[in-house]
This record gives sequence, C-alpha cells and structure tokens, in this order.
Amino acid sequence: MRCPINKQTHAKNMAPQVRLLIHQPPVFESTSMFCLLTKETREAILSLPRVHQRSVACLRFLQQISNPSLVSEEHKEIMRVAYLRAALMELVGMEEMLDYDLEERGQDETPLQIKDTECAMLILLRELRHLQLHLVTSTFSREPRDAVYRGGGEGEIATTITINLIPLEDLIKIKELKNARRYNDHELDAAIEWLNQVQLNWGIADVLQRGVQKYADALVEEYHLLAT
Repeated sequence: MRCPINKQTHAKNMAPQVRLLIHQPPVFESTSMFCLLTKETREAILSLPRVHQRSVACLRFLQQISNPSLVSEEHKEIMRVAYLRAALMELVGMEEMLDYDLEERGQDETPLQIKDTECAMLILLRELRHLQLHLVTSTFSREPRDAVYRGGGEGEIATTITINLIPLEDLIKIKELKNARRYNDHELDAAIEWLNQVQLNWGIADVLQRGVQKYADALVEEYHLLAT
C-alpha cells in the first residue's frame, strides 16, 4: 500500500537547506552618520568594479531614505519605501555582478553567493528584496531615537533622530515566499525575530548598510583583495 505524499511538504523536504546563522546579538550601540564602506574595504573592493558600483548605488539609495530630497511631503513616504526597494535590488546586484568581475579576473574563482555566507542578516535582506517586489509594499513605521552625536571636533551633542522600521507583520511574510522552503522553520523564525529586534536600534536602513559592509568584507576575504 502506497502512502499518500503531500506535495508541498515533499517539496520542502526535498529542497536544499540553507543555514541561517546569527552572528551578532540584536544590539548595535552606534550607527554611522554617513552611508559609506570603510576606507580599507572601499579601496579593496575596487578590484571588483561592477560589485563596487552596485555597493555605491545601494548606499546612495540608503542615504535618501531618511529624508528624500526634491520630493513633496505627500510623496516622501512613497519614496522612502522606493529607495529601500532600490537599495535592496542593488545589494542583490552585488551578488549578480560578481560572476562578471570574477570572469574578468580570469582566475577560475567560484562566486561567493549570499546564501554561501550562511549569515542570517544577509540572507534575510536578500529575501526582503523578493518580499518588497512581489508581496508587500511596506509603509514604514517611524520612531524617534535619542542619540549622541560624536565627531567634527565639537565633543558630544545630544540629538534626536527618526528611524524607519518595516512592520513585523510584513517581515513575517518572508515565510510566504517560495524560497522559504530552503530554510529550517525554526531558524527562519529566529532570523526574522532577530531582524525585527535589530532594526529597532537604528532602523532598517542601518541594518542594510551593515549588510553591504558585511558582504563586501566577505568578498575581500574570499578573493584576497588588497586596498590600493
């Protein structure tokens, strides 16, 4: 007697599993005022010119999220989400352009895909790109955060900034994506909860900026790139 097989369950069981490892606690004590890679990483990643271009584009879009320029007040919320969508696409573009840069290097190198890092932050940011394109068009929730500005030779200056957050109910919809079957259910739940907690520090743009830095650093290490 043959046992019936649920097609959806069978497909999930047969799908290759991608690990989702959480490398950092959900506490980022500080955030950068400027959307830039570190100087050393920026100079090293120039060896992968297409990847570098996509990283710059991603960071420039992120810079616009907090206060979109040349936009009427009624359109600012639309453009905040649009800039996030564009930034996520450019992060994925770094991965997509890597093939071409490595081919030009001619060293028979294997592309380091985001899933290969097993970094929950990077992998979920990649899935957010699919989420924003296909399932949701988020409107951010916005919250004030007390902060201390350090820099410019002026000592410490107390200030308040406004951060942009993706609602948790939207983040949970990552589980509805086709790619969700590639992940262990418990790891995916933990990763979504981690992402929600970590964005509460300085907003989703800060998380994405850290993601660009992390992926760029992984590429520098993988291909032994040197700052010029």
